[in-house]
Amino acid sequence: VQMVDNGKNEPPTVLIAWGWSGPFFTEVTYEEEPRIVREFEGFRAQRGHLHHWEGSSAERPRLLLCSDANTLAAEGLERWTVHFSFNGVTGITKWRLHIGADMIEVLLSRHLIERTKKAFEEIISLQELIDTMAARNVTLTTDRNTTDVALYVRVVPIKGDRELLRGSKALKVPMVVSSRDESSGAVTLSPPSQPVLCGCYQPDIGLRKHLARPKANRESTFIDMAAVEQCAESCVANAMCQMFFYFENTGECEVHETNYLDGEKLRMELHSVPGVVSGLKECLQHDELS
Repeated sequence: VQMVDNGKNEPPTVLIAWGWSGPFFTEVTYEEEPRIVREFEGFRAQRGHLHHWEGSSAERPRLLLCSDANTLAAEGLERWTVHFSFNGVTGITKWRLHIGADMIEVLLSRHLIERTKKAFEEIISLQELIDTMAARNVTLTTDRNTTDVALYVRVVPIKGDRELLRGSKALKVPMVVSSRDESSGAVTLSPPSQPVLCGCYQPDIGLRKHLARPKANRESTFIDMAAVEQCAESCVANAMCQMFFYFENTGECEVHETNYLDGEKLRMELHSVPGVVSGLKECLQHDELS
């Protein structure tokens, strides 16, 4: 048993190592009743201890767009969410969100939102982004015949009090023009028509063989969510597809078909691969049926 000091203004937790009799360890905090906050299954050990450590990363923060609404309920901007995190990096206290109508604006403009980091993965709805733009008098304008427009979102983590870490790639969010002011050209936006369940995306997960892929000549500056969705749709349309893989830096889409040996389905060798967005067809089909 280990008492864990979680720092200023944070309640202590108790780490319980179960040895060979149970999970690797559990970590609980006491409020009115004990509440498990972390539990790792599948490991066995004689002892378990938590130690202070500092983590950094050569990669960028990750952000993606998804929706847990079904098709009929997908029209509301509040049901679409942008998820962002920085895997393995410690000491992040805040996030700054930059929003713009193009790459130049999202890279050079002042941030519109600053929020305190509260969890490993932070979530913000498209509705909150649009409302913030309106409150700051930031508008999107289009030509008269335009029916689609893109919104660019980028996040920058703050470590400690003021240290700005490397920002994420911009996320190109496809939006639908629902109405337009003829005099100013300002538009009212709706989200994409086809939602993708948040659990259907697996960022930075590819196949082991993808580690041998030639690296792109240069890193892409943005993630095209419309292209990711099209890649997912191509998997759903393929009767043999088991999983899709979208490569951000090249824009390539790979559909992995189910392989069998002596009538048995072969297991995929998944591996951590930066710059890949993947998803299982089984999850995507469940999304369509919901």
